Amino acid sequence: MDEPATNEGTSPRWYRSLYWRIGIGFVVFLTLVLSVHIAFMVWMVDRAAGPMPGGSAYRFAKIIADDVGSGLARHQQLDLQQHVRRRYAQVPHPFFLLMTDGRLVSSAAQPEASLMQFMRNELRRRVQVKLPPEPIRPYIGRASIIVDGNVVGLVTVPPRAPLMVVLGRFAPRLAISGLVVLMIGTVLAATLIVRSPRRRLNALQEVTRRVAAGDLSARAPEQGEDEIAALARAFNTMAVELGLRAEQLHAADHARRQLLADMCHELSTPLTAIRGYVEVLLMRDVSFESSARERYLGIIEQETHRMQRRIADLLDLARLEAEGGILAIQPVSVAQLFGYVVAMHGSDCARKQIALTTAAEPGAETVVGDPDRLEQVLQNLTANAIRHTPRDGRIELRALAQEKSVDLTVSDTGEGIPPEHLPRVFDRFYKVDSARAGRSGSGLGLSIAKAITERLGGAIAVTSRPGETIFKVKLPLPNPKDVSAEDPGAPEAGETSLSYPVWSP
Repeated sequence: MDEPATNEGTSPRWYRSLYWRIGIGFVVFLTLVLSVHIAFMVWMVDRAAGPMPGGSAYRFAKIIADDVGSGLARHQQLDLQQHVRRRYAQVPHPFFLLMTDGRLVSSAAQPEASLMQFMRNELRRRVQVKLPPEPIRPYIGRASIIVDGNVVGLVTVPPRAPLMVVLGRFAPRLAISGLVVLMIGTVLAATLIVRSPRRRLNALQEVTRRVAAGDLSARAPEQGEDEIAALARAFNTMAVELGLRAEQLHAADHARRQLLADMCHELSTPLTAIRGYVEVLLMRDVSFESSARERYLGIIEQETHRMQRRIADLLDLARLEAEGGILAIQPVSVAQLFGYVVAMHGSDCARKQIALTTAAEPGAETVVGDPDRLEQVLQNLTANAIRHTPRDGRIELRALAQEKSVDLTVSDTGEGIPPEHLPRVFDRFYKVDSARAGRSGSGLGLSIAKAITERLGGAIAVTSRPGETIFKVKLPLPNPKDVSAEDPGAPEAGETSLSYPVWSP
């Protein structure tokens, strides 16, 4: 079974096309109008003609012949033409009188040549009985005009009126009736054919007004398979796209406002501290010990570095999201990455008595990416885990080999992330709750990790429940020919477990 053509850019089948339907519809209605007009014309002619006097052409001819014969018997100089017009003016059926002296009397118009020849032959036969009889023509009424026992003429009644007689008598009424039927048929055709497209176009126009007024939920009716339906579907697709883009713009505007608010909040704290200590140091009537002055200057330097880190993180995230900068894509040793992370955060874990361990399964010893950026991802995830892992907790960095990728996971035994917050943990400056907001961290670490992972062709995800949170970074497998067997950074075959128990109870 053929499927209807509903795809964008394809034309509907010809019998579903609006143009064909309008054209064929007008042809059909015009045919109907002409048929009605012809039927009306036949009815009107038949009604105007009335019944044949006497019931048949033969009897009508006999009546006329007897009447004219009686008139000639009384008045030999009778004006036959005037007599016929006076007596039979209201009779619609034409008839003809042919006298032996050659006179021709007609009630309407001249007879046709064939009929005239027939009348002459018939009259001659009736006057001279010796001539052989003419073959009888059906439906032609004829009768002899007899005066004093002699045939002096012939009355002939044709079966139907000549065309010119009919036109001359009924042409005005036929023209008026045809014009009326044509006007009525045209109005009906326009109403029935154009009404549905007009209604659907009006609905589309109304929906267009609503969308222009800002109602992006308005949709045009899509019934049918013609050009109007295709236009309605295209319009609805456009409305959906506009709605999505409006939502995106709204979300982007909200994110921009939130970014500005968060930046003001993040920068106002160090700026307030810097300004306070600078004002204290500028007090001329207060003397400070050298240790206090150094401590104040140290706080100022610390807060300055804090601001610098916030700005650097923002610029870094902006470059990553805009796909700026150049990445050095190459095979990277997972053991080295884990070693750098442990070296960086070992002291923090020891201070909080958190056990930090690493492990790389067989087949997951190497990944593809930029080593500096991958280290940054793991550093950010580990720092985030340390902030939210309580004392005596545990953090594990693990590399898992998959069919087409290597998964780097960072798991911790912290309090977990509520389910309603999981979709937004990678948003910039997003804080799960007020308790976390009060802790250290710029709120950009996870956003940067996500941007780096996606730039490297990977993906990042998080799962969490009370007592366990796992961040998973999925990276592509390296090409075996790109990994040198003599690479000093490449670990030996088999499972590699790098355990750094920074603190043990």
